[in-house]
Amino acid sequence: MSLVPLTAVAVLLAGIGAVLQSTMLAMIGRRSGALAATTLAAIVGLVGITIFTLLVNRSLAGVAVAARQSPWIWLPAGLLGVGVLAVLTFAPPRIGSLGTFAVLITAQLLTSLVMDSVGLFGLDRVPISVTRLAGLLLLGAGAILVLRR
Repeated sequence: MSLVPLTAVAVLLAGIGAVLQSTMLAMIGRRSGALAATTLAAIVGLVGITIFTLLVNRSLAGVAVAARQSPWIWLPAGLLGVGVLAVLTFAPPRIGSLGTFAVLITAQLLTSLVMDSVGLFGLDRVPISVTRLAGLLLLGAGAILVLRR
């Protein structure tokens, strides 16, 4: 069986989870501040992923292997994750969940287009085409329309 349908469902659920998470963290952040809510979420996430890793792998040896990789790749990756979480805590009360994710997804797709076109981080190069650019421009226009209230 192909892993494509299972992967697509996992990504779909992650998308739903991201919206639910940002909304719940925004609610907490209104009372405690966005950084405090982000800190709490990161702590809960660390404990949760540590327990899950131990259950699945029966050790944290893989974490040690990952930490021995070049810090120029894993340190920014971890900090970017915290930054994304902080922004997803801060933004929804100000521009709404739809506005937050419209801008986020547009930015992700623009970044992906650039990364694919140059083969960044060992990705297969996928040339920029008129149709890909048109799709991205339409998404950007959609994000702008969503931000208007």
